[in-house]
Amino acid sequence: MIGSKVEKSLHRVYNEGISLTFTDDLVPLSNIEINKIEERYFSYRIVPRTNEDGAIDGVIIFTSEVTHEIVNKLHLERTSNNLNQIINMLPASVVIIRYDNLIVEMINDSNLSYWKKTRDEVIGKPFLEILPDLADQPFAGQLRKVMETGEIIDVKESPVIFTESDGTIRETFVDYTYQPLTGLDGKRDGVLVMSFEITDRVHAQRQLEKYTNQLSKANDQLSVLINQLSKSESRFKYVFQKAPVAIGLLRGRNFIIESANKKILEVWGKTESIIGLTLAEALPEIQDQPF
Repeated sequence: MIGSKVEKSLHRVYNEGISLTFTDDLVPLSNIEINKIEERYFSYRIVPRTNEDGAIDGVIIFTSEVTHEIVNKLHLERTSNNLNQIINMLPASVVIIRYDNLIVEMINDSNLSYWKKTRDEVIGKPFLEILPDLADQPFAGQLRKVMETGEIIDVKESPVIFTESDGTIRETFVDYTYQPLTGLDGKRDGVLVMSFEITDRVHAQRQLEKYTNQLSKANDQLSVLINQLSKSESRFKYVFQKAPVAIGLLRGRNFIIESANKKILEVWGKTESIIGLTLAEALPEIQDQPF
């Protein structure tokens, strides 16, 4: 104790006649049983003592050891810090919400980025105070339901609509799961929220569905056109064959016979076997004629 903060405080109270108060103060003390200095914590108040003449003749110390409470607090802080590090390693957005007023107890960086908030803006504050634009959406009611019933809620492709500071609407989509949490008393008092933003995937899927529908409509229209063309071709062939005049269809510079109706075959004195031959091959006798 010699030269310590406590000794200096005792001298100050005695010499100056003031009172001093310390809370959760670390006081190293020697444990003679194990011959070791121990770190112990005390909350204490030192006041001057006066005699009958009003002169200070000593000091009075009111003290309470709080080592157990401080050790538990430090352990809880270390545990909380470790848990924060773990949830920040997860690919999901994670937030822990407690009690009926939906206080945000813990949140990872991914979720902060999604909400567009800082840690100071959310820790220890009610969910709907942080995001009042979600009041008319189902999330707060679902959180309370999980705490009341213990039911796990798992939702896919849920729209989440935010109103930005400039008044614009930001529509997002998430897959999320709500799992109940219990307190030290074994009662449900919180919810672990894990979510994945899938906005880009939903937009891509909708765009694909749009293109698929457009392609389907185009295919339907093409089928109609092909059907109409087929009917037109059939009608053309019928008229071509039944025409009262001789008609032949020649293709290319070599005049390949593509079609020939019955009348022209009679004129030529040929059969349908000439289809696909050149005019010169089918009718060699006209080579020296001007046709």
